[in-house]
Amino acid sequence: NMVEWSLDDAVQHQLRYPYTFFIPTDKTINKLKDGDRVKLIFLILERESEKTPFSERMWVKIESRDGDKFKGVLENKPVYIKSLNIGDDIAVCSFCEYGSVD
Repeated sequence: NMVEWSLDDAVQHQLRYPYTFFIPTDKTINKLKDGDRVKLIFLILERESEKTPFSERMWVKIESRDGDKFKGVLENKPVYIKSLNIGDDIAVCSFCEYGSVD
């Protein structure tokens, strides 16, 4: 039974929890380049049980960037999202919406 996912919006988390959920500044985001790592929030759309979390946070290594868009490779083995594996390609439309920076 495959668990479907999407990338969650880190900006919305930061707006809801400004004192406990931090996102990088625009200056930091603008410096990201190939080889850098970003932590993204993978929202679990189909939870298998009440014990399944709502999301998994995982690292993606940037392989290419074009403005706010980037492509990278998943560096973690997901625990709950069975349709993803280490080394899978991940494409993101906007850095600021999805996560933090290593």
